[in-house]
Amino acid sequence: MSKFMPAASTLRRATCLLATLMLLVSTACAQGEPSEEEPGLIDGVTLGGGLAFYMGDLDTNPENNVLKFLGTSNLSLLVGADRRYANGYTLGLELSYDRLAGRRAFGRKPARGFSNNLVSLNAVGSLDVPLFSPGLLRLFLGAGPTLMLNPQYEGFPEGGDVAGDYERRGTRVRPNLTVGINVQDAVRIGVRSFPTDHLDGFTGVSFPIDQVVFLNVAYRFDLTD
Repeated sequence: MSKFMPAASTLRRATCLLATLMLLVSTACAQGEPSEEEPGLIDGVTLGGGLAFYMGDLDTNPENNVLKFLGTSNLSLLVGADRRYANGYTLGLELSYDRLAGRRAFGRKPARGFSNNLVSLNAVGSLDVPLFSPGLLRLFLGAGPTLMLNPQYEGFPEGGDVAGDYERRGTRVRPNLTVGINVQDAVRIGVRSFPTDHLDGFTGVSFPIDQVVFLNVAYRFDLTD
């Protein structure tokens, strides 16, 4: 059985990109407080990192076992900037990176595997949910393009198969829709969905579309304080 090797060079490039953005954001945070007379366009910056969980036809956890999800997770990074308005509304932009990988065998057929690197730039809106205290829970909704960088495949038939279930697709851009909940600007849980069943290069078994679940620990720098 062949061992599936991740695309390390692509992971390093994506990590360096996010690290550079985080450095620029930190520099902006250190420049000082905006005056009340001239409010800045951005009043909050968020940095975060955590885990990404792939849900699709080739995931190793078709039974959706929580412990298996944790064991098959990969890196997830986030940097964002926002502006908060009256009545609890927030609008902003977020750049995220999600590393995905999966491997699964069907019956006596050879195992199939893949890895992918997702870089998403989303316009995001959120709303404060006044159930307990202000700012405790925020629902967010985002959409934008996702760059799928240098996907790798294991055990896929060369040139695809007759049924068209397997396709070795390269770097490409697809839209995404992201929904989730933000707990006290510190913990973010969400799902990123794509209008395709070929995020993993395979279709036709478990999921009509491929999805990514992410769990991030984050910190929001309030530039208005």
